[in-house]
Amino acid sequence: MAFLERVLGRSASSTPAATTDGPDVLGRDDRVRGRADIAGFLDAFDASDPEAIRRALATAPTWGERGACLDAVRTNESLPWLDGWVAGAEPGDGLPFLVRGSTALASFAAASEDGDVSDRIRQAELDLLVAARAEPDSPLPWVRLIVSGGLLGIPNAEIVFRLDEAMRRDPTNLAAHRALVEAISADLAGSVSEAWAFAMTVDEHVPVGSPLRAVVADAAVRRFGGGRETATISAETTIVTSAKRSVLHPDFAMHPCVIDRVDAVAAFAEIFAVLGMPTELERVLAIADRMPHHGRLRGISVSRSTEAQWSRLRSRLG
Repeated sequence: MAFLERVLGRSASSTPAATTDGPDVLGRDDRVRGRADIAGFLDAFDASDPEAIRRALATAPTWGERGACLDAVRTNESLPWLDGWVAGAEPGDGLPFLVRGSTALASFAAASEDGDVSDRIRQAELDLLVAARAEPDSPLPWVRLIVSGGLLGIPNAEIVFRLDEAMRRDPTNLAAHRALVEAISADLAGSVSEAWAFAMTVDEHVPVGSPLRAVVADAAVRRFGGGRETATISAETTIVTSAKRSVLHPDFAMHPCVIDRVDAVAAFAEIFAVLGMPTELERVLAIADRMPHHGRLRGISVSRSTEAQWSRLRSRLG
């Protein structure tokens, strides 16, 4: 469950976050992130209104922001209206399957450990595969198939294939890259070294100013967080250089997806916090102060101890 919470940026409860170093819990405001498109999608979902859902997704300007709408859902309730929407779907309409598959992943994150949760994930896989066939130009099913595949423990080669499919449709999709890092990390079927090697490949090939370098920070948290491995000067230099080419680069502000920019800032803030690098953390938080952000940045502070910040982040990593 920690993998899905990390990827989707949520945890099980809907209550406000505590002031301790326990799990960060994202309420509705955090999940909305100040965006009218996400708020409209959640309102439509809560109203069980398929056509309003379709219209709300259409208002999101990029694939990343449409994905953020889907990822903002949080429920563990039975949804007969959603099953009915799927049952009545017109041939070639993949949206009902995409919404139900995405909601199943959210339901898994919000559910207790009781019962056979893998059945829900397998059903999500089927829904998302139908959505991928019905909507061949959309990366959204493929991004979520990376998540479901990681949870089901499919081979890494298949997970990489799913990333390739997402990238063919949206080469700059940060959520897909972040999902792959999580899926091949050491607490699943892969390894930290694989995740780090993938992040280094991304860092080598993406343009300056790209939020995609956030995967370097994600992989670094997995590799160096909590004393799992001591970061060398070379590794720290690599992370700082990546930040300079991404969130600290002038071109970063021109990236069209606001959600990706926010998530990239949060990712670099997290790794600088857990490595105890206050100068770099201060520079990244200065960027965050100038943009809307959400719960991933809650509790990160230049003055807070490294161990306290790692403890807080660990609650999401598991």
